Amino acid sequence: MALALFDLDETLIAGDSSSLWLEHMVAEELAPAGMVAEEQAMMSLYHQGKMDMHQYMAFTLQPLVGKSRQWLAQLSQHFAEQVLRERLYPEGLARIEWHRERGDVLVLISASGEHLVAPMAQMLGMDHCVAILLDEEAGMLTGQTRGTL
Repeated sequence: MALALFDLDETLIAGDSSSLWLEHMVAEELAPAGMVAEEQAMMSLYHQGKMDMHQYMAFTLQPLVGKSRQWLAQLSQHFAEQVLRERLYPEGLARIEWHRERGDVLVLISASGEHLVAPMAQMLGMDHCVAILLDEEAGMLTGQTRGTL
């Protein structure tokens, strides 16, 4: 048995889950439309190796402030099933299945938030996932992160 690590964004799926999530939030009228252009500017910095990840996460988590973990879980599950599933690369799914047949431990890893990575890990039958953890107080999201990004 071996450990099989799979990256999510631009590896298993065509696109970046965080960018797609924000576009989805805007389409669902849960985030202001102007956030998309600002997020795209931040992603441009990311591709140049100049983005501040703490700033990016604080910005993109703004629409979740004060929302419950349960509310987010339902929305994230719907997003994974309706948006991300159709973006999965067949080659990635085949490689996951190859590792599963070998009995390998499957781990989905991403520098995206756990609200995006965990539903995909579950959908793909992964054993574990590693992602950015979201902070909460009294069951409500703070818009901040916990631990190491």
